[in-house]
Amino acid sequence: LKENQVFRPHVCKFQRFLATIVDLLPNARRNDELVQIIRIVGRQHCEIKTMSFTAEKWLAFKNVLSVLTENTGEVEFNFISHYFLTISLYFRFMNFVRLTNAHQTRILSEKL
Repeated sequence: LKENQVFRPHVCKFQRFLATIVDLLPNARRNDELVQIIRIVGRQHCEIKTMSFTAEKWLAFKNVLSVLTENTGEVEFNFISHYFLTISLYFRFMNFVRLTNAHQTRILSEKL
């Protein structure tokens, strides 16, 4: 998707977003900052009509974040496994965005 000019900005921004989250997770003192970043990004994407982030997708994202933490709330940071979980989520999300945009484009073209 990075090669496709339509999706490149979304891919790069989402990659930066995930990298920020992964960087903040090990530091329990920065939890408030982490929550604030997620809220800001959520507010920004509520205004984008061509992109949908459903409750199902949010729960999938939240589940990946919960895997990164132990039951005690302390961060378990096994970098390799978390890296692959993050990449897996990233590709699932971008595939969802691509399918959503394709579906909306088809609906618009049918209306014309």
